[in-house]
Amino acid sequence: MQGRWLRWWVQRLRLLWTGGWTPLERAVGVGAVTALGFGVVVGVVTGAIDTPWLERQTPAFTVDYPIWAANALLVGALIGVSVYAAGRRQFSDAPIYAGGLLSAFAIACPLCNGLLVAVIGAGAAASVIDPLRPWLGAAAAVFMAVMLYRRVQTLRRGAC
Repeated sequence: MQGRWLRWWVQRLRLLWTGGWTPLERAVGVGAVTALGFGVVVGVVTGAIDTPWLERQTPAFTVDYPIWAANALLVGALIGVSVYAAGRRQFSDAPIYAGGLLSAFAIACPLCNGLLVAVIGAGAAASVIDPLRPWLGAAAAVFMAVMLYRRVQTLRRGAC
């Protein structure tokens, strides 16, 4: 069973590189890889994934992990829609960068952010920014979900 599954994935990856995927398959594949890559990079950089290189100064909230996963999926979906529409419409990448940055900031430890501590101080970062992090993550998710909805509606209407 495992060998058959592996052969199927190798065949699909070979088709991706040779151009044998349909536009929808290519968009889903690129979106999935992007979501996974974004999740790993943001997880390592923010300390949500334990690594020997970075240690969080404050513990992560329980809600940080669903926000992290939802935002990674939304970034992947936005990239996938952009890849799908590439031949017909050029979407701006600004919402992806803004949502990704806001979600990374929402998951990150405020005391680990040297720029934030330098601007407002460690006390304000811990007392003001730390309780707002879940709301920032939710705002990033809502923002990217709205942008995804608008892009899909644009493609459905054929306004490309």
